[in-house]
Amino acid sequence: MVDKIKGQSGFCGGSLISDQWILTAAHCLIPGWTMFAYLRVHPGPARTVQITDSPVTFKDRNGKEHDIMLVKLPSKTQTQTVQLPNCRNRPKLGATVQIAGHGASTSGPNNERR
Repeated sequence: MVDKIKGQSGFCGGSLISDQWILTAAHCLIPGWTMFAYLRVHPGPARTVQITDSPVTFKDRNGKEHDIMLVKLPSKTQTQTVQLPNCRNRPKLGATVQIAGHGASTSGPNNERR
């Protein structure tokens, strides 16, 4: 998910949970900005879709819990599903693994916006 306004942009990850809905974080909504979804199954090409409907947010008043947003795509996507690995096959203790993601890599206060 990307929000854009006047040459600026903000990025958030999301998961396609059906053929027309994306699950993401409510704090990704920036009022007044235009929202786009980049639909892609790696390593294929991305498709950019402008979000035209108002998202559905579930967020408490102080912003600390329930940071959930549902974003409806303007039309159903034809993105193919992928088979996720069996979650019962866990790495052995001490095994070397690789992970990928977007978010904090340290704990504690952070004044930098990434």
